[in-house]
Amino acid sequence: MMNEKEKLKLFETFRKESIDLLEESKVNKETFLTNNLTFLDKLNLKPFTTINTLNEALYNYHYYNLSAKKSNLEAQKVIHNAKKKKIYVKCINQRENFYHLKDMATLRLLEILEYKNIDSYYIILKSNRLKGEIFEIHIKNMDKAILHSKSKLILENLKTHGVFIEEERQSLIDSYVNKTY
Repeated sequence: MMNEKEKLKLFETFRKESIDLLEESKVNKETFLTNNLTFLDKLNLKPFTTINTLNEALYNYHYYNLSAKKSNLEAQKVIHNAKKKKIYVKCINQRENFYHLKDMATLRLLEILEYKNIDSYYIILKSNRLKGEIFEIHIKNMDKAILHSKSKLILENLKTHGVFIEEERQSLIDSYVNKTY
């Protein structure tokens, strides 16, 4: 049986390999999400209550981001079913809670990094609803560490630390963020 540290190392390897598959168009966004959710389920590593390392923060970010996307997919399945309105509302509330927890992991990651080696900016999106809301955080000295948020608190912290660029840019993972599923 693997300990927490071994599971975290396995996650790091899987995360990079699954991102490579997505970048090489060997899997689509939906398959990427499904594979990641399946992996996390099998890994059986709960999110860290106290984040002490960059890898723990990245794990929590990934865990909560995937959980939010899963809740959103479940909500979309019942959105037009009036009899399942309570299920829809529950899924949307879960999604928002998971995104909040993801943002807390992002804040902790930024604190650990002391806001160094970071580029951040709004990203160009096809979605008019999210335009000017979602920004990207590129951790330059970590492999495949590209985070997204629309948290006003994170945005203010990035600006305060002088690492937010006031211009809209194409996401480093544009084909992923602008692909619906």
